[in-house]
Order: sequence, then structure tokens, then C-alpha cells
Amino acid sequence: MGEMMLARLNEGQRAAFDAIMAAVCDVNKTLPRQNFLDGPGGTGKTFLYNTLIAVLKGQGKSVISVASTGIAATLLNDGTTTTLSSKFTRPSLRRQDRRSKKNRFNAHLIRNASLIISHEATMKNNHALDAMSQLFQTVMKNRTEPYGGKVVLLGGDFRRACPL
Repeated sequence: MGEMMLARLNEGQRAAFDAIMAAVCDVNKTLPRQNFLDGPGGTGKTFLYNTLIAVLKGQGKSVISVASTGIAATLLNDGTTTTLSSKFTRPSLRRQDRRSKKNRFNAHLIRNASLIISHEATMKNNHALDAMSQLFQTVMKNRTEPYGGKVVLLGGDFRRACPL
């Protein structure tokens, strides 16, 4: 399925796909690990996300896909909302919560993810993005790189950003 979707990408989508896949496959971490995909509604951002998900899962790799809104999450393969997914909630400072099975499982998912896609990132405020980065830094035990060195694709449409 990923190959069929890949063949349907337009030139701009293909360039973005190639850049993201290069970052995912870059073991030396010489390429940018965080990318932002900006485009007006209807330009194919969601199709690109789903193509990345299909291709990477076809290669046996793990992908986490989240969105700020429920509607956007339903458009992503295996997508969930950021608020419903405790993957991106701030870890609790209480000892018993920190060691819960759910937190260990979510940390395992983040550690093993080859790519993390956050659709409608323009709907998040800077505190949510900072919390996401801090969580990844904690899970990856890497405080020096943004998002703990994970390959992250943020996307959205700044023409439809929420006012602060």
C-alpha cells in the first residue's frame, strides 16, 4: 500500500517525503531531525503523513501520529489526539505514577518510534511544544538535542492558527 501511495505524491510532497525518510535513515544524525510542513488546507499534508506512516510501517518501523483535534486525528492512520494520548502528557512527579505500567509502555513507544508526526501543530501553543520536547528529552535521556534527538515532523497551516 505504501508503494502505491508513494507513486501518487506530487513533486513537493515527494521532496518532503525524501527529506523526512533521509532523516529517519540517518544513523549519524547529520541531517535535521525536526521538520515543519506548512501548507494551506487541501494541499496534501495528510496524504503525505499517511504515506510516511504506510512506508515506514511496511519496513517494520514504528510511527506515532497525533493531532490537536479529533477530526484531524481520524484522518491519520493509527492517529490519536494529543490530549487523549498520554504519550505526550507531562510525566508525573509522584514516584508511584512515574513507575506505572502505562508510563513505561508510553516511554517504550516513544523510544522505539522512528518518526513522530504531530499534525495541526499550529493549533498548539509554545508551552505544549516545549512540554513535548522535554518529555522526549527525558525518555531518550538526551537533554542536549530538541525532542531528545527523535525525528519529529510538525505540520499545519499557519493561516488557520488559533489566536493567543
